[in-house]
Amino acid sequence: MALRRAVAAAAISALFAAGTASAQTKVSCGGAPPQTISVAPVVKFEAIDFTNEGADCALWQTFFYLNWPALPNQRGMPDKTSRFGIARPTVWETYRRVEQVFLPNGQKPPPWNGRFLQAGLASKVATEIDSGQARLLLREAKISRRVINVIVQGAANDDYFLRFIRQADGHI
Repeated sequence: MALRRAVAAAAISALFAAGTASAQTKVSCGGAPPQTISVAPVVKFEAIDFTNEGADCALWQTFFYLNWPALPNQRGMPDKTSRFGIARPTVWETYRRVEQVFLPNGQKPPPWNGRFLQAGLASKVATEIDSGQARLLLREAKISRRVINVIVQGAANDDYFLRFIRQADGHI
């Protein structure tokens, strides 16, 4: 099982390194019945093999879809005429950001493909960010400053504090 995953990952890596990824390339992913993934911007909606291999294959296919070059001026849609890995914004990079969807005072966001220019930025920069050509980084971490402060204060007052922070599955 691990060997099949390693072989699939190596084959996919070789496709990227060679720059030959095309919509016709298929890679066996293992499983019973055997699963395949296409180096193409398609989502695997049919039933998968309900094993680790089947889930791996479905996730690889989703990876290709989300990381495929996006259609210009069409958020969240792959450009099926493009090749994987070219220097353009990918499908996921064209999705609206949190601050573009959840507006102050519950305002209605603009249409999905409508323009949303960040206030306070130069027009050219705002346009590049809106189109996905440039990135606007607003966060330093996924944990809020308030939570970090509670952890730091707790650790400062109690040597054992950090030992009791558990993973989502209950493990330390």
